[in-house]
Amino acid sequence: MIPDADIAILGGGYAGLNLAARLGTKKRVLIIESRPTYTNDATWCFWKTAPHGFEDLVTHRWNRWRISSPQRAIIHDTPETPYEMIPSIAFYDWARERIPKDRLMLDTKAENPQLGSHFLEIPTPKGNITAKYIIDTRPHHATPKLIQEYTEVEIETDAFTYDLETVGLIDFHQGTHFTHTLPLSPSRALIRSSRISSPAKTNKKRLQLDLKNALPNIPHHIIRKESGHIPIGTTASQKALPNSIQTSPHPTNHHFLRINLWAQACTAAILQGHPPIPQPEPPTSIRLINHIFLNALRKKPKKAPSYFLTLAT
Repeated sequence: MIPDADIAILGGGYAGLNLAARLGTKKRVLIIESRPTYTNDATWCFWKTAPHGFEDLVTHRWNRWRISSPQRAIIHDTPETPYEMIPSIAFYDWARERIPKDRLMLDTKAENPQLGSHFLEIPTPKGNITAKYIIDTRPHHATPKLIQEYTEVEIETDAFTYDLETVGLIDFHQGTHFTHTLPLSPSRALIRSSRISSPAKTNKKRLQLDLKNALPNIPHHIIRKESGHIPIGTTASQKALPNSIQTSPHPTNHHFLRINLWAQACTAAILQGHPPIPQPEPPTSIRLINHIFLNALRKKPKKAPSYFLTLAT
């Protein structure tokens, strides 16, 4: 008896498409994705600490970045590790060129996998899909310690407004409210307004007001909008089934490169005849530092500017 796929990937975002594109036609891979089509729905930025293979997809890079509060600002020049930007649609197009069209099931919601009589089974509205292995790249149903809620716009102004050399990485305004400014041209920028809070204290109306106050007080028009939230400090979700693994789906900052390294290692393992491998956990020292920092941020959110500026010093 033959399953529908050697490997079923649940979720066709950055992690799922990255792995599927690398495997290409070398394995019978099936990606199950709920969205009906791909759009430019995200902007991914990260420090380039090593070659990543997506250099041709990078549209902007900056050598200088700033973290500031109303009281002071810290600016660093890091040409050896530039801050790079990739529009999500550029990556989606890159990946889909490498994945057979009949291997990507769009507009299909995958339910929780279950053990079948011979293989793993994924219930979908289009029928059950069988697979030898499952890699679940969808957002996990786990309660994070904190949430970074954000809304952002790409704008064009009627005047030269932005310094193309410097990224406003984190410009604090009050408490955990900050803006993130990516200058794309002298008159064009991507501006993100964010607040870090507990999952129970999110406030979309306040975030919209924050963004409005962050926009330049000169004539401008909005090219596109994006909003969402990023879980911070999530714990492991439900235990995976045998021959099934879960991955981190959020390609933010250091996670972009971390997921990319996992996709490379997982591809190598599969092509050598081994089962898919999970993403490695960060070192214990890093997890401990993150735990201490997030607890301090949760207990004293008003000190967020001080914490981040101290780390940047």
